[in-house]
Amino acid sequence: MMKLLFALLSVALAQDSMPPGVFFLPPTPEHNSELGLCVGEAEAKVSFEVRAVTTVVSQSAFKETIIDFSMDTVPLTAILSDNIYQGPRNTVSRTFTWQPTVAENPTNKRVCFQAVSVDPQAEAEKQYSPQQCVDVVVLNLPSFVPPTPMSPDLTINECGTENARINEELIFSVRASDSDETDQVSITVTVREDPGLPSGAMVEPNVCPSGNSEQAVVPCNPTQRIFRWTPDAQQGGRFYSIRFRADDGSSCHTSAEHCVVIRVLKPEPEWIPPTPVTGSTKTGYVGCTTSFCLQAHDKNNFYRVEIEEGTADEALPAGAVLGPAELFSEGTLIQRCFSWKPVRKQEGFMYEVKFYAGRVEDRITSVVRIDVQRCKYCVQPGESLQAIAADYSLNWLQLWGANVELRDPDNLATEQILSLCPVYYMKPEDGIDNLARRFSTTADHIISMNPDVEENMEDADLHPGQALCICPGVCKSTKYHFKQD
Repeated sequence: MMKLLFALLSVALAQDSMPPGVFFLPPTPEHNSELGLCVGEAEAKVSFEVRAVTTVVSQSAFKETIIDFSMDTVPLTAILSDNIYQGPRNTVSRTFTWQPTVAENPTNKRVCFQAVSVDPQAEAEKQYSPQQCVDVVVLNLPSFVPPTPMSPDLTINECGTENARINEELIFSVRASDSDETDQVSITVTVREDPGLPSGAMVEPNVCPSGNSEQAVVPCNPTQRIFRWTPDAQQGGRFYSIRFRADDGSSCHTSAEHCVVIRVLKPEPEWIPPTPVTGSTKTGYVGCTTSFCLQAHDKNNFYRVEIEEGTADEALPAGAVLGPAELFSEGTLIQRCFSWKPVRKQEGFMYEVKFYAGRVEDRITSVVRIDVQRCKYCVQPGESLQAIAADYSLNWLQLWGANVELRDPDNLATEQILSLCPVYYMKPEDGIDNLARRFSTTADHIISMNPDVEENMEDADLHPGQALCICPGVCKSTKYHFKQD
């Protein structure tokens, strides 16, 4: 109520000091003034009030004032209020409001209006004020453009994403431009409090992108900043959200914003076939090569996974080899092959070989056991039954008899598995010496055929149920004769 009284008093005082006629009053914008419309803001609009008054020579000369807008200058989506009178009808105000959407693609508008004084007793006698115009200037907010990381669907409404590798530098550029070519753009950086800007990360100052070298000073249009960061192992598995703000120095209250979410992927090594199942057992023979390949990759196909053999305390058996790495699938899948040909003195043992994939912090383990069979031998190229028997201090006929499926002792196949002697399982009352007497052999020969026993020479270290390769003695004076078919 007080505001209305003050307005009426102000108008009355103004009329007392003004000559007769039609005039605009404050807060009417000045003629040719500019009003900015910040397109892109949440509630971007321009609004102004036009107020006019008709002054008269005497109070008895009543006049009515109206405000007319030139409709060809008014945007289709603009809203014009009715003529509103405050007190006497010679004082009037009218409001212009325009709140376009970005989809309308608004352009600059020159909005014009005029005040008209009408005598109700003589409508033909009208008085007109000079026409006034206001320039509505569309101010476009800056926008982020490639190579700024965008969302997967290439829209700017969602955060862009970047994946980072541990101990590898991540670099990306954030660029902003303004469709108003005369505007100068600058980019600032903000981060969420938790976890905030990653430790060790840096954002370089605003620079003019290459190709705009004529713009020697920043800010410029377009402008960009470069983000650099090398994550460490402790930062693996975390997400970092960084928000960039672009400002063009205009009168708009809102800046363009865009966020980039950085995901530091942890290596996730994984064994894949044909890698043997961890804990599985393979059978080995003296003279035959036992081989298998291991393959590992990163589940996210993001890291190269290295395969290594066990540590010094977990060394491969003597003579075993883990072959060189072979890369597949753009360097994220790796293969290494293990091979080993056991030799004499390695039979009868269970060997455990251990392999690692990945870095120390994230590595996975595969364990394969190799059971080298006792009392078995794998024939080498060109070997004869006699040579093999001599190597084991056996009679070749005895060896032939232990392999009933061998029809021609002079025709051995390479890598054919031969049984050397029977396998005996110890009983509680057994010892090496009494077994030697029982099977007409010597304790030394039993020990030579069982290297695991050689490491435990005391009978007390043997146990019931233990397997032993025992070759019974043969009567050397006996003469054998072949009967021809």
